[in-house]
Formats: sequence, C-alpha cells, structure tokens
Amino acid sequence: MKTSNLKNFPLYLIIALSFLFNQTHACDTPVYRYALENWQPDLYHVYVFYQGQLTETEKQLVDTLNKNSVQYGGYANYSLTTVNFDKISLKDNVLAESIDKSTLPVITVCYPGTHQSTASIWQKPFNESHVKEIVSSPLCTKISNELSYGKTAVWLMLKSGNFEKDNKAQQILEKELGYLNNSINENPTQRTKTDTLKTDYSLILLDQKQANESLLEAMLLYSENDLIDFTDYPMVFIIFGQGRLLYTLVGDGITKRNINEAHSILAGPCTCEIKEYNTGLDLLFNQNWSAIKKISSPNLYQSLSGIKKDSTYQSQNTELITSVKDIEESIKESTLYRNMMMIIVILFFLTLVSGVFIALKRKNTL
Repeated sequence: MKTSNLKNFPLYLIIALSFLFNQTHACDTPVYRYALENWQPDLYHVYVFYQGQLTETEKQLVDTLNKNSVQYGGYANYSLTTVNFDKISLKDNVLAESIDKSTLPVITVCYPGTHQSTASIWQKPFNESHVKEIVSSPLCTKISNELSYGKTAVWLMLKSGNFEKDNKAQQILEKELGYLNNSINENPTQRTKTDTLKTDYSLILLDQKQANESLLEAMLLYSENDLIDFTDYPMVFIIFGQGRLLYTLVGDGITKRNINEAHSILAGPCTCEIKEYNTGLDLLFNQNWSAIKKISSPNLYQSLSGIKKDSTYQSQNTELITSVKDIEESIKESTLYRNMMMIIVILFFLTLVSGVFIALKRKNTL
C-alpha cells in the first residue's frame, strides 16, 4: 500500500501545485473593475418596420442609427435591421406578425440573444425623438459616463410614485451607499504604491414614464419576468461595468443587508472571468468603452483616450493625466513584486514536498 501511494505521489503533487497556483494567480481585481475593463456588452436588436418607401427624413434617421451602431463603427451596442413589409413573409418574421400595419413605420427593440426573452420590449413610432432615446438618452448618457469615469456602480432607483415608499427607500440608499463610499474595500488590492481600491457609488432617481427615458425604463422593467407587476413599489437597479445590470432590489427588499450583499459581489475578487457565467444583463448604452485606459486603480481611471468629459471631472482629469507615466511605472513594479513572491512561495512548497517525499521513500526501503 505504501508503495502504491508513493507511485501516485507525482499526481498528488501536480494537484497540490495547481491549487496553489490558482490561489496565488487568481484574479484579485474586483468584479466591477474587471467588468469595466473586459466585459463587452451584448448586442440588442433594433428593427425599423415600414411599408413601401421611407421618406427622406426617415432615411436620415436610419443613417443616424447605422452610424451609432457598432455594426458601422459606432459605440452603441445594437444591430439594426430594416424590414419592408412589401418584401417579407409574415410567417418568417414573428415580430412582424405582431405589428399593426396601420401604425407603420415603427421602431422596436429586443433584448440580446443571451436573454431569456427575445420578444420586443419597446415599440414606438419611427421618429426623431424615439431615435434619440436609443442613441442619446439623457440618463443613459449620464450613467455610462459615470461608469466610464470609474464609479463602482450606479444605483438607479425607479420611483413608485408613492412619496412615503420612495422616501424610505431613498433614505436607506443614501445612508448605506454613503457609508460604503467612505469605507475601503474589505479586500483592498494595492495597484500602486499609494492608492487602494475604494468604493464609489452614485445614486440616480428615475420617475416612471419620465420623458425621453421610456426605453431605459422598458429595459429595466422587463429584465426579470415579474418586475412589471411591482411598479407600485420603488425598485433599485444596480448597474456596473460596461452597463451591466447586476440585479434588482424591490420594495422591502431595499435593505442594509441586501445593499451590502450586492456590494460584496461588486467589490469582491473576480472569481470567474467569463461574463456569461456571472449574474447580470447588459443594457443598451452609446459609450466608447474601449477608450478607457486600463489603469487598475479606480481613483486613476480616466478618459485618457477620448471619452467625453464634463465639468465635474475636468479638473481631476487634468491632474491625473500629468502623472500617467508614473502610475504605469508603479503598476509594473507592483506586478513584478507579486510575481517574484509567487515564485518564492512555489519554490518553498516544492522544496518542502520534495523533502517529505525523500523521507517517505527512505522509510519504505528500510
């Protein structure tokens, strides 16, 4: 039996080393940071249904949609398809079957194919105001800008219209998010010599049926099967990364405990780097996420490569841009130090295990 165990010893050694390597080489970047840097959003499906010929104005609107779509070099995560009722078979297009021809032309939006529902979540007359909701919604622009500037997450509260309920939820959010914003991440990762990862949440309020935000409201309310049935209660949608919705807190579920649980997910280490294996749904935003500088410190995450700036962040950006080279050098030094320590630990472990193996082998030969 002892001889047999010794024969399997190399296998045990490989397993042990693999475990050690995974522990020392695990992704120590917080989920929200890794998502912002790496998780590209899925594509929504936008359709324009019409019959006969589009007017010149409508053709220009189609051009606007095309130019903003990632299909044609834009930044908005959707694909555009134009459908002429005179040239299709309704049997071959489920969406077309549900459209009243008397309302044409219309524009409709569907979730990405990865979502459980592929039905239309938003259908409106095809005009300039509704095209603007897709390419430049005021709140979507604000949310995506805040995320691109390094916010840990945006907590978007959809009001119920009941003052008492909304006020209670808002007070809880402001208190708990304020506390988290003033605290250091429970597992801070030293990315530079002087900076640790700190949470930086923002709270945005949205009224139901708010002007120019009907698409955003639809994306949120249809993200889960039964949310549309709870509009009498305030809802909180937690948005992080490149516009990814984590999940939703509703009514009495807006509590200190649930807020901190969401924080532990967002600010905790990224245990799975594959986006599809993590909770969440991508929302539709028109943002140049690829322009974000990959400097893994939230206080240093800036629009160094062309992301739109506003006055709130202008002075911060100016100061940080001047020190980018120093930051990158310190990151390189930090990475080198961590790799050296990992090698030392592995060598120590190998030496220890080899000693035990030799001792056991000598004992069996006696």
